[in-house]
Amino acid sequence: MKQFIFLICLLIIQTGCSESVKTPYIEDKGLITHLAVDTNNKGGVTVTAAVPVASQYSKKNVNFYSASGKRFRGALIKLSSFSDKYLEVSQLQSVIISEAFAKKYGVQQVIQKLYNSPKASDNIKLAITKGPAQKILKGKYEGMPLIIPYIATVLTPKQSNLFSSFATFRSFILYATSATRDPAIPYLEEQNNHLTITGNVMFKHFKYIRKLGPEESSVVAVIFGKKKFVNVLDIAVKENNKKYSLTINDAQKKLRLKVIEDSTAPLVNIDLHLKIFAVTYEGTFNIENPKNIKKAEQVIAKALKNAVYEELLTLQNENVDLLGLGEEFRKKTRGKWTQKKWEEIYPKIKFKVHVTTKLLDNAVQIQ
Repeated sequence: MKQFIFLICLLIIQTGCSESVKTPYIEDKGLITHLAVDTNNKGGVTVTAAVPVASQYSKKNVNFYSASGKRFRGALIKLSSFSDKYLEVSQLQSVIISEAFAKKYGVQQVIQKLYNSPKASDNIKLAITKGPAQKILKGKYEGMPLIIPYIATVLTPKQSNLFSSFATFRSFILYATSATRDPAIPYLEEQNNHLTITGNVMFKHFKYIRKLGPEESSVVAVIFGKKKFVNVLDIAVKENNKKYSLTINDAQKKLRLKVIEDSTAPLVNIDLHLKIFAVTYEGTFNIENPKNIKKAEQVIAKALKNAVYEELLTLQNENVDLLGLGEEFRKKTRGKWTQKKWEEIYPKIKFKVHVTTKLLDNAVQIQ
């Protein structure tokens, strides 16, 4: 009993003598808006943070802080030691990860660490960068003096980049941990002193698979998700020794996807119709002739059908499901659905693709 009382008194004394750790005031905090993640020459991770400067007396509108560690978690914790403020991620808008890092380590340690943080939003945007992510974050871009809103704008969906996956933490975690779909992240690079999205990067769970260019990404976008409009599909054609090329700039799609669940011969039927509002044409083929417009519709439908079919086979051979076909089969399957079951079904699937197009009379723009 005396020993118990002594321990209680000792705890009270130690508690009373210790210094309490106070929560930082708002003026003592640095709010990270963007993070860049890279590999370094020591075999570890380098994290760079962009923190806006609120003081009117500062010549800079943003400060950059970098820290390195063996893993992302350790490097992130070290960031505050390089700043006079306590850095936190409550205002984090995007995380850009270098392609070299994604290839070497995947993205699990980055996404799960931040996703599990109670202060970070699950709507943080993701991008894979060509070259060092730190260079992208610290870059100077023509007509864009403020890097923080510029990166946020580039990673926002627009009519001109609907082929992008526009992944957030929430969507990536959902697809990476599901047994019905695989995730993708936009591919960001600097071109002509501007930032632009030039494709997507496929992942299997959290592992890097490969990059999809803009043309391949556009084909995937036609049948991926529920986007109503598609844009920028290039079709080169040679007819009777006459060459012409068509670029679909704006179109409205109707997509019907039907799956037939069969243990020996599963089937996916895709019925796609495009109503084309704007198409750019160049070549020697007289497309102004009404008969040739019908011919152009057939050519577009055939070219798009081949492109969609080839892309479906390519993704199937790579064992990557960007289109959510696994979810369609899960709806049709009785009993428990597992990743193993989908991996058995996916390689057996046969595809049937039917495409029709309607080229509106005022859609053609001749160059």
